[in-house]
Amino acid sequence: VFPEARKLQQDWTGTPTPWAGFQRNLIQGLSAFNSTVADHGNIYVNDGHGFLDPATGLFLWIGLISLLRQRAPKRLIDILMIGSFLACWILFGVFLTKMPHYTRMFVTLPMVAFLAAEGLRRLSLIISQRMPLRPSRQVLWHRFLMLVSAAGIAAWNVLIFGDFVRQGKTHDNELGASIRYVEARASLPYYAFHVAADQSSPYYSWGDRWINT
Repeated sequence: VFPEARKLQQDWTGTPTPWAGFQRNLIQGLSAFNSTVADHGNIYVNDGHGFLDPATGLFLWIGLISLLRQRAPKRLIDILMIGSFLACWILFGVFLTKMPHYTRMFVTLPMVAFLAAEGLRRLSLIISQRMPLRPSRQVLWHRFLMLVSAAGIAAWNVLIFGDFVRQGKTHDNELGASIRYVEARASLPYYAFHVAADQSSPYYSWGDRWINT
């Protein structure tokens, strides 16, 4: 909306014009639940993985579409979750910069969990109902499919978190590691270390003792 925000968006996305920066940020914001773009807040950087695992991202939209198409009267919780998720989804894509920014997106986790669970329930129900079995057996298969799918998603997320931990052990936090590197060598004779930042990217606090080391 503001010129400063459009300029920041252009610089952050590395695009030639503010409009191109807006377009890229819009695409990355709206696709944040189904992409492998790393955290643009540079806090939860896990290369190769996005905000959600692919299965949860798929179940999320299945659940949302299923509830929107539902002919039966919707429950209050359904309306609340649908409205809250869509409002956040549009807000992230259109009005916020640096998308996907995971810490901003954490607010959507309750809605995502609800809609993804609904999507998993609906898909498992459709599959079980198509099995040539008695209704009682179909119910058992429905529950079994939900349980196995949920366990598989949980295991998948454990593996994703393992990648995050391994990357952290290998590369450390880039900003924190830079400061620790400078601090550890600040007393070396004949060497001067400088930590660079500017007001558009103020990753380090101004006025601290080490900023002028």
